[in-house]
Amino acid sequence: MWPQPKSLLEKNYWELLKFSEFEPDDIVIFDGNPKQRAELMAKPYKVWLMGFTRFADDWANLMAAHPGFDCVAVDEFHMGFGGWKSKRTQQLVTACRRMKHFLPMTGTLVDGRLDSVYPAVHIIEPLYYASYEAFLYQHEVKDWNGKRIGWTGHEKISAILGRHCIRRTFEMVYGKQEVVTHVERVAMSPKQRELYKEMEKNALIELEDAFLEAGFPGTHVIRLRQLMEHPEAMPHPVTGDPVDLMNGEVNGKDERLLIHLTDHWNSGKPLIIFGSLVKSLERMAKLAESVGLRTGLIHGGVSAAKRAVIDEQFRNGELDVVVCSPATAAVGFNWGHVDHIIFASIDYKDTNYVQARGRAIRGKREKPLRVTVLEYEKSIDQRIFQIVEQKSKDAKLVDPTREQLQLAS
Repeated sequence: MWPQPKSLLEKNYWELLKFSEFEPDDIVIFDGNPKQRAELMAKPYKVWLMGFTRFADDWANLMAAHPGFDCVAVDEFHMGFGGWKSKRTQQLVTACRRMKHFLPMTGTLVDGRLDSVYPAVHIIEPLYYASYEAFLYQHEVKDWNGKRIGWTGHEKISAILGRHCIRRTFEMVYGKQEVVTHVERVAMSPKQRELYKEMEKNALIELEDAFLEAGFPGTHVIRLRQLMEHPEAMPHPVTGDPVDLMNGEVNGKDERLLIHLTDHWNSGKPLIIFGSLVKSLERMAKLAESVGLRTGLIHGGVSAAKRAVIDEQFRNGELDVVVCSPATAAVGFNWGHVDHIIFASIDYKDTNYVQARGRAIRGKREKPLRVTVLEYEKSIDQRIFQIVEQKSKDAKLVDPTREQLQLAS
């Protein structure tokens, strides 16, 4: 069984045929309605590709139909099974007790929090830690109020992974890939700054109190990020309807982005723009189109089929720009023909940033990749960058081959 992000199913199916001795009759993408799945289950396929949730729901049924299953291989393990208490992770743990082989694959086993490695370590050898609570007891650092403030004992986890893992970096395979990163400080527009000051205090308190380890931002932080990234479509606090707080005034990042878009229109070179919030992605896509650039848009609301079409058009030169979110475009796309990536904003995970940037680091590059990160001056962007850097530092203490990100001023 091979659980993986659904966006990778088609790609991995064809690559398995290309690079292995399996025949088409040996491999199946296991999905569909109950009747379709029952029909597939009755056939003697050897390799079963499926999404993470499909695996959690149907692995036991598959084993009942095919008792010979002896291996679980997982692509992008951190995306499907990084949380110990999730239903999917518990189903994987149960399944692996009945398997002979476990092959997790990921470039980001430490996914923001050190305990994201625990599920894989537990499956490999449960005796390393008596329980998840024992893992936290050894590695979690708390203040006097019981709030997690960091992690310790990285060297033990590094030694465990070093004993069981095979590490292949881009540099090992392709040689050193030069990336030139430039953080561009951007001033908010006057109206935007005025509104920002009204919200800032409570949002910064939330960041300091809980956000370093929290899975989701607090209400004030969400509102402040919305103001920074799409002030022209702020959700009404009661109705949720979009409200334009800018009265037609252009926000600061769009002014800077327009300069880059014009440069790419003049040069004809392709461009990738990443952003964290859907409303801002939609606005930036329209901005690129207004310059005359052929633009594709990828986010969680875009179907897998549509994403595949956009991917093919971009690689074939039929699109000039792809505007996308790291959460949906950080894996499964190979855009090595691109020399410039712009992050209009980043989220709170170092892994999302690194994987998104990696879309253009595929194969042997002939020239350095230019990465531009837009940062509002005197804003929570600085604190977000610090959080990302701290998570990157924790990951590097476990895996010395990981890059230490440096974004904060």
